[in-house]
Amino acid sequence: MSGSGEHHSGHSRDTAIDLTSSPSATTATPSRYSQSIRLAQARAAAFTRNELPSLPDPHNSQRSSEIGLPQWQADADASHCPVCENEFTFWYRKHHCRKCGRVVCATCSPHRITIPR
Repeated sequence: MSGSGEHHSGHSRDTAIDLTSSPSATTATPSRYSQSIRLAQARAAAFTRNELPSLPDPHNSQRSSEIGLPQWQADADASHCPVCENEFTFWYRKHHCRKCGRVVCATCSPHRITIPR
């Protein structure tokens, strides 16, 4: 029966994935992609300017244990990123901002810092 063109249960052209198409045929246009990136960057910049406290000076004579670390927002309190408003899922993960403790997505928290110990 193989190659006879008969319809088999579970196999259909309607449910098949076309692996011959170019990636550009199945993805958003570059201008739309760039627009999304600019929007996310603008939201992240506004979020950073308005809501994040300043970091302590790392060259300050205070010991790490004396520096007040932010209280982290509980994971259960965040179902969406407050910057881009995308819903968190198993694949779209939550990340705690080390500076303010809020939960954001990786895209909206592009900067990385080390937590003082």
